[in-house]
Order: sequence, then C-alpha cells, then structure tokens
Amino acid sequence: MTLVPYAATPLARAMPLTALPEDELRRRAVTWARDREFDGLWQLTEAYLTVYGPNGGQVSAHTLRDYKRGVRVLLDEGQFDLLRPGRDAGALYLRSLENETASRRALRPSTVQNRLAAAKWLYRALRWAGATTADPFEHPRPVKDTVDPSDKRDAYTQDELERLLQIAGPRDRVIILLCAYAGLRNSEVRALRWDDIDFARQQLTVQRGKGRKPRSVTLALTLTRALRALPRRPDGLVIGLSSYGLRKRVRKLAVIAEIPEKALRGRGVHALRHYAGVRLIEETNDLDLVAQFLGHANIQTTRTYTKRADKRQKKSVGVW
Repeated sequence: MTLVPYAATPLARAMPLTALPEDELRRRAVTWARDREFDGLWQLTEAYLTVYGPNGGQVSAHTLRDYKRGVRVLLDEGQFDLLRPGRDAGALYLRSLENETASRRALRPSTVQNRLAAAKWLYRALRWAGATTADPFEHPRPVKDTVDPSDKRDAYTQDELERLLQIAGPRDRVIILLCAYAGLRNSEVRALRWDDIDFARQQLTVQRGKGRKPRSVTLALTLTRALRALPRRPDGLVIGLSSYGLRKRVRKLAVIAEIPEKALRGRGVHALRHYAGVRLIEETNDLDLVAQFLGHANIQTTRTYTKRADKRQKKSVGVW
C-alpha cells in the first residue's frame, strides 16, 4: 500500500489524503485497518485531526506525539477487529489501560486520557474515510482520578532553587529562571527568541504558548541580568535545545546540586514552573493574576497551587 510522502507540516501531510477520491480513501483506510498498518492509520488520523480538529493545522507537536503513541498502543494492545469491533471492545481496552497487565503497570489517569483521546481520533478518521461506522469509544468513560490535583503540582523549594542557581552556568541559569521566575513551559523556553524580549519595558512575550495563545510576562530583575549576560546565538533562539536536551540539563544540575533522588521523582522542568505558581500565589493571593502570568485557560488549574502556597509573603515578582 502506497503511503503519503512526508511533508514538513501536518497540513501539508494531510493534503494528499484529502485530495483522494472517496472510494480510494475508503479503500486505503480499510486496508490499513484490516492489516493494522500503523503508518497508514497514523497518516489518516493526523490528516483528520489537522483538517477537522479544534486546533486545525496548528495542532502542537506535543499533541501529535501523544496521539501517535496512543494509536500505536491501540494497535499493539487492542485485541479486536478495528473495522468490526465487538460491543464491549472499547470499554475492555480502556479497562486494560487502567489495570496492571503482565507486560506493564497500570497507567496514570492522565496517560489513560491521552490514550483514549487518540483512540477516539482514530475512529473519527476511519468513519470520515468511510472505512467503518463503528464508534467503540463513544460510551466508555475512564475511572475518575482520585488524586487531588494539588498533590500533582510538585514544586522545587526555595532552598533547592538556590542550590541549582549556585552551580548553574550562564545558559543553565537562564533556563532555570525562565521556568522558575517567568513561569515558562518547556516548549515555551525552547521557542523563545531574543525578539520576544523587551528589556526597556522589562517584559517578555510568549508568542507560542499552550493553545497558541500569546501572553506577556514581567521580567524579574534576576532574570534580566542573566539574559543580558548570555551570549546570543546566530539563529535568534535564546536557548536552542530540544525538549529532551532541556530536561536532561535540568536533571543533571539537580544531581550535581545533590538534591536527593527521592525528591526528584516525578519532577522535571515543569516543577520549576510550579515554583513560580506557588510563589506568586504566596505573594499576591490573586488567582486571576497567577492564571494570566502562567497562561492558564482555566482558573481551576491555577487553584491547584493554592494548597501549597504560604500567604505570609507579600513581595511581587518584579523584585525577585
């Protein structure tokens, strides 16, 4: 079966499939599903997600990676006929993700949600292509997550942050401060360009935030000094690392700073962003301000920081 040639963007990769006659698209989709051919089914899913998904051609690379992994897991672990799934096929697959099996432990609720979303998009794509009318994931619902969201917001402490900064070189220092003082996500640090920084106005603009929504962030004095001391790259990027490279550098610093292994479990670059959220809640007790600072679309996400916050401090972000 001939696959669609690789193109640079999701929209460019979707175009050849959308240009196919209906009977040819259906034939390919049926063949891919019958043979459980991952590459073809992923191309079909990505094309449908790009053309009909809520974010269209702007779907993030992170989302695509999650869904691509989810489609592969479904093909590996979903032991049912894709074109003619049984009545309980979707529910049984979902329960298998939630429970420990011989090959793996039970998945975290957030991972189960991602796997379920990927399965739903695959079947939307198959129905779009006319390969099936089945919708095995219409009714199954994942088990409710009983862990308090605030307990998932593990943040670096002030002492740990100071230990990281003490041993950090110029670039690592900027990475830490962009996350811990500007509240940037991993992807936002990697996308940040020098053109996004206005030293005169003491402001940083996140152009490519989550959901593609830009936001402005006050530059802390400590971060301003660190940025000014950082040599500029010819490509215009402030940091210029991959997602893995960024996580690896922060992890290496934490080990060198002798932060206990137990404290590092479940932490990554995002735990530095959590530090920013907790500290700003402590200093302002203003959920709307913190939501705007962190780029939260839902204020309920911001509320998860309040459990960890100590409201005794009264300083503002600008003098950090």
